[in-house]
Amino acid sequence: MHSIINSVSSEPKSILEIANASGTSWESTKKALEFLQSLEVVESTTDQNKKFFKKHFLPTVGSNNTWFNIPLEKRDDGLINFIFDITKRIWVEKTGCKIGKTQMQKVVVNVNRACKLDLPIGRYLYGMICIKPFNQDEAYSYPIPENNQQITAAIQSAVNEYSELSIPELKIRHYGETDNFLYLAKEESASLACADFNKINFSKFCNSLSNMLIKIPQDELESIQLFVEFMSVSNSLLLLDERALLQTKGEVISSFNELWKAIATKLFFKDLSCKYSKHQLMNLALERYTQNEIAKDCISQLSEYVLDKNNAKCPEYEALKKLHGSIKEIKTLTEEESHKLAEESAKEPSKIFREFDLN
Repeated sequence: MHSIINSVSSEPKSILEIANASGTSWESTKKALEFLQSLEVVESTTDQNKKFFKKHFLPTVGSNNTWFNIPLEKRDDGLINFIFDITKRIWVEKTGCKIGKTQMQKVVVNVNRACKLDLPIGRYLYGMICIKPFNQDEAYSYPIPENNQQITAAIQSAVNEYSELSIPELKIRHYGETDNFLYLAKEESASLACADFNKINFSKFCNSLSNMLIKIPQDELESIQLFVEFMSVSNSLLLLDERALLQTKGEVISSFNELWKAIATKLFFKDLSCKYSKHQLMNLALERYTQNEIAKDCISQLSEYVLDKNNAKCPEYEALKKLHGSIKEIKTLTEEESHKLAEESAKEPSKIFREFDLN
């Protein structure tokens, strides 16, 4: 995506010229340009019935210390800094330990809800987060908010509750508090994917995906379509024997993780869209597109393990490949061809050994 943007930064180019410059196919380039136009990142012009694209230079917006450089208003930045600083101190007083990033984000979400602060917050990889990451080593400056006593009391309450929980327990608690049932279902599927990889556990994993599917928001059609495709491939893998199934473990987990990133990135974009313009969310939108393509590629690679002798990752294909150095075409020999091969091997065995890479 960035290579396409860079290729049209200096001068207008046609789709074919952009595809050649960025090393992508014509169809992929066309699809990417349509998406970039919707974000107003590129604009098109027509000359002699031929369409050209160039980068649309807009005023730079955003912040260097937020997720995806999303701009943060001064009022929101001050409130977040205040919560970060007070929480950091109270947590150390309560536990004697430094607070972690996940714990801090859950406190911010809790305080935002309790005090109705309307901070820029959305669902991402591990539930609700504010758009500003927490840095343990940063000294946060801020004006004292008018409702500082209310906020401090809410922080104290959240710390008292959350400091007693482990990170996994805190995530589950947070998902329940924020009604993020999709995230609860995801935790179940993730734990099954990482369990002992055998047919019984993998079958449970496949069944758990149905629970995830029904909890994806109905208006997230692209996520639903991609998830159904992953479910279909996963269920097909159950036809493999135990040994062959084990070989798919790495790609199953990788595909599941990349698919979840794609879903979560879309949710983050959706939640923040009510507060920001497309231009302000440009980097997040690019990440959304990129992550979706990564998930598609992972699922496509995983599908190569499906039991089909034409698939390069099928165990039977691999067995044949070991017999013959490079399979270009597999065919059944006729009786005459079989006799001829036997005669040739008897006369000149070294030639046959070389042909089948058996030396």
